Amino acid sequence: MTTIATSTQQAYTERAVSLLNRAKRELNQTYLTPLQLAEWLVSLNTQISKATWRQYKSALCYVFNLKIVSTPGTSDTLSKAIALLKQSPPPEGRPRTKQTSAKKQKKISEDAIVKLFDCLYHEKSKHGQAAIQWFLAGLWTGLRPCEWETAFYVPSTRQLVVLNAKATQGRSHGKYRHINLTNLDENERAVIQLHLQNVRKARLNPHKNGQSGFTRFYEQCRQRMHRANKKLWPRRQQTIALYTARHQFAADAKYSGLSKEAIAALMGHNSIETAGLHYGRLTAGRGGFQVTADEQDIKKVEALNKNRPQKNPPWTEDTGLSPTI
Repeated sequence: MTTIATSTQQAYTERAVSLLNRAKRELNQTYLTPLQLAEWLVSLNTQISKATWRQYKSALCYVFNLKIVSTPGTSDTLSKAIALLKQSPPPEGRPRTKQTSAKKQKKISEDAIVKLFDCLYHEKSKHGQAAIQWFLAGLWTGLRPCEWETAFYVPSTRQLVVLNAKATQGRSHGKYRHINLTNLDENERAVIQLHLQNVRKARLNPHKNGQSGFTRFYEQCRQRMHRANKKLWPRRQQTIALYTARHQFAADAKYSGLSKEAIAALMGHNSIETAGLHYGRLTAGRGGFQVTADEQDIKKVEALNKNRPQKNPPWTEDTGLSPTI
């Protein structure tokens, strides 16, 4: 096998781990063989560019070859996976489809916030201002947009109680998480409570076409955000969405020096690596992070990650891939 620089080896290994985790999520599997992983990557042919295909293929071929060299006698299934990747033709031109998440910005500057809010505020629709309140509430608490439907505020403890959206999939640290809002000022807490009132009103008014009130409210706010993006930045391929607030929240948490355990507790994650792999980067963060995680939630995250290997090569057996990274 051709000698590869150490930095490239590390990059290939980390990319392979990321691809494995993504494949397991999309296929709803906890265990994949090398051949299954290779077949999954080939199935993405219409969704990725030529350059991305080359990077992904190189990363998987590297770790497959590494396993063959390090563990003699395991070449059969790994060789088949390598052959499949090398024989599969690269994508033709630009990807025909683009993942929804790839269309959303994972950060937002203060200047962009001012421009976006000014555009939304001057809309005739009431949902323009509701979208501003939703975005701010997400920016300060990190909730997924869908989690606001069942979230509630406890004035006596100044805690926001959230039903974790991924709890039933085993991808959260528990059924609920608790976000302490004590350090937010009164106006900020008032905006969050106003948004919760908007959500409650929407829930009580289902749409005539059978759509739930919350879903309809979410769609109306989302449309206002999309319209404002097109008006302000018509040539941008990525747009600022309600979910962008969650990404910026993660970036701000990292920038503020919170531990991985605290960030996972605040965001409702099972693994302490999720925020680092899939959410806004530390370099996009800003100061002023104020909410705090509940100590019991942090302890749950610590317990879940105590014996979990982090950033290890994803191969644990001759014929399979690790169910837990």
